[in-house]
Amino acid sequence: MSRIETYHHWLRLEIAHEYYTPGTIPLRLSPSEETNTFFAKSGILFRSASPMQWYILLPSGETAEKQLALWADENPVMKFDLIPLSGEFFYISGLEEKEEENYSIRKSMQPGVWRQLQIPFTLLNNQPEIKLTIQYVKKLVEFILIPKYNHPDIQLQLSEEKGRVQFSEIEKIMLFDTTQAYRFRSTGTVDLSQNTSYKIKLWEVRKTGNRLLSDAVPLPRCNETSAINPENTISSYFYY
Repeated sequence: MSRIETYHHWLRLEIAHEYYTPGTIPLRLSPSEETNTFFAKSGILFRSASPMQWYILLPSGETAEKQLALWADENPVMKFDLIPLSGEFFYISGLEEKEEENYSIRKSMQPGVWRQLQIPFTLLNNQPEIKLTIQYVKKLVEFILIPKYNHPDIQLQLSEEKGRVQFSEIEKIMLFDTTQAYRFRSTGTVDLSQNTSYKIKLWEVRKTGNRLLSDAVPLPRCNETSAINPENTISSYFYY
């Protein structure tokens, strides 16, 4: 009669992101090839419990625990690759390299791997919980306004309905060396995780009173980088 293996929980891993909800984070946590080999020969299981939550399970029983103690004496380091599943993730996510008591975060030079979580395989009775929070890197936003028809210069004004986004003075720019356009840029970074609550309006400024041209100027998406300031600014193009 075959013996049924039993396991017990040793380590819980969890990842949160300031921009995404847990079920929508475009990220995969994957043991490195070296760590997968270590898990296979030591009988350790790596299991996903829910989106962005994983468990490492150790085999139970006296023989298994003695074997695991031998592995612990060698002090191997378990390595887990953080692999983004969208280009947007790279642009708005921040997680600094650091050294904590139970783990460390390292930048990775492997193609497609953003960061690596490294965990020493030490005392089996620690049963730690590791939770990583990835920061949301906010950006400045700019609006490139393009007239649909040729007409004399008019004075434009851009505003957010509740005044939560402030804009710089308007700039005239040329697109493709042939098209005149206008550029507004926010004076501070904008939290796009709240983008559904922003309402951007475009006005024509007149002496007799401002005329509303649009009350639905779209905010840029997180990966729409600016051609002028690509490192810290995202762009929305709008025809009026």
